[in-house]
Amino acid sequence: MIGTRFLRASRTLAMAVLLGTPYAPSSVEGQQGQARILVVNLTPTDASRADFGEGMSDRLRDIIDLPTHVAMSTQDIEREVGQFGLGLRNLDCITAVQLASAIMVPLIFCGEYRTEGSMVRAVGKYITVPANEEFVLEPDPVAANAFRALATTFRDFLEETAETLVQIDSCGKSYRAKNLDEALQFCTRAVELAPKSKEARSNLARAFMELMRYPESLREFEDLLGPDPYNTSILETAGWVAAQEREYEKSRSFYGRYLEVNAADIEARVRIASDLATMGDDRGAMGLLEIGLQATPNSPDLNLLYGAMAFRAASTLETAQPQANPDAPIDSVVVAGLYRASVKAHEIALDSVGADMPPGEVANMLRSYVKIGEVQSAITLGQRVVPLFPSNTQILGEHAAAYTEAGMFDQAIAALQRVLELQPDFTDGRTRLATVFLSANRVDDGAAWIARANEAGERDPDALAQILIANGYQERMLKMDIPSGIKLFVTAKGLAGISEIVSSQANFFHTYALLLQGQALGGPQTLESARASRPLFVESLGIAELGRAYAVSANQNMDQIIGALNALLAVQDAIIARAG
Repeated sequence: MIGTRFLRASRTLAMAVLLGTPYAPSSVEGQQGQARILVVNLTPTDASRADFGEGMSDRLRDIIDLPTHVAMSTQDIEREVGQFGLGLRNLDCITAVQLASAIMVPLIFCGEYRTEGSMVRAVGKYITVPANEEFVLEPDPVAANAFRALATTFRDFLEETAETLVQIDSCGKSYRAKNLDEALQFCTRAVELAPKSKEARSNLARAFMELMRYPESLREFEDLLGPDPYNTSILETAGWVAAQEREYEKSRSFYGRYLEVNAADIEARVRIASDLATMGDDRGAMGLLEIGLQATPNSPDLNLLYGAMAFRAASTLETAQPQANPDAPIDSVVVAGLYRASVKAHEIALDSVGADMPPGEVANMLRSYVKIGEVQSAITLGQRVVPLFPSNTQILGEHAAAYTEAGMFDQAIAALQRVLELQPDFTDGRTRLATVFLSANRVDDGAAWIARANEAGERDPDALAQILIANGYQERMLKMDIPSGIKLFVTAKGLAGISEIVSSQANFFHTYALLLQGQALGGPQTLESARASRPLFVESLGIAELGRAYAVSANQNMDQIIGALNALLAVQDAIIARAG
């Protein structure tokens, strides 16, 4: 029966190990660099006499003096054990491992024995510290008085195992010191000598990982997990390494097993899913989160992360599979489904955390609704969240986009103007406001804001000019609002920094617009109509040559246009002359 004193002492030892209670250890190594060994008395498992185990262990302490290892003397052990209120006879394998860790001894010997008739059967093992790897020997039974011969057998076993133990120890020391190239050398040799050594193979795998040699690291982790597939100290790291190699199926398997064991650990699930997503496997990360959401469907952390990953997965897939009309609602069922899943999860998170929601995710909610064509839902959501984030320009900008999509231009303009008040350098803020003004048929305002965008350097001048030219032609000239088109072409030509070819393009369309406007005014062929249309034809002829370069590039016949202008001008002159 274990005495009260031993229990108290064991607790004292455990607390000392955990809390780092000061003690006065001897050197980790013996003479000439020998690693010390703590030899514990063999303990009987039956009614055998204790003196056999004590005698064998005393003898083993006397004869272990190898070039690589030396046994601590009985006196040294008693002195160090005494600091924890223990004696040598109190030690067994478990307490010896704790003590060895506290006094920085890298190897212990312990074991047990029982009587079989006139013989004694013993099992001894050397245990590495701190890895707790065991090297076990069960020799043939010996006579009850043959403890000296048994000690020699265990000493010889150590001698045979010494190189392996040294390599494992050197492997661990090198890895912990982050001497990674040295660790590769020692750990590779240790694994060759002891293929089942978890410590050596784990250190080898981690050294490969830290050197970014991921294929070799993954191979070693897989070897470790083969006989121990649910080793949680390895699974998470193995999952990370597999993801680095884009071995996503393996990564999901490793992470999935880790979370099977830690099913209720939401923090771990979030951390692992984040790692997967960071390494490009959003879909795999979502799968891990879905399992967690089945158990805790209203978890704000899981829903927030799931929504973010679903949005990113949708965006990635949308980019990889562009549709013919990028401005139309998403036509891919998969992409639209991901955007819907993102919004659903984000709605749950928003209901829970409110103004503590990351603003970027709120903006993504608005964007998702617009992407799937649920514009009114985006507007409604914006009306809900803008009061929560009144100064967040990203959210205001997305709300403006929803208003624009719905044709609610006044609201969109107000939102974008507020954005520019809050953040004058908001990306494309003036350009976006200009396009909304143009959509609202407020041409003067649209042209003015394009000019401001150019002054602010929001985009390349040619790109801004193209916005005006395209709108002037498609939305004005083709719809016979020619004066508005002319305003836009004139503004485009006046933008500082535009290239010669874009300037020529603006002049080409300006020439053509003046021609059409002149034709419209000169149709009645009266004196009044001739006097009204003639200046337009003259102005058109005056800039026609400036548009020739674009006409050539666009395969347009500028000479034909100039000929038509001259003919029209001659008609107007004749009408005026007859009236003269």
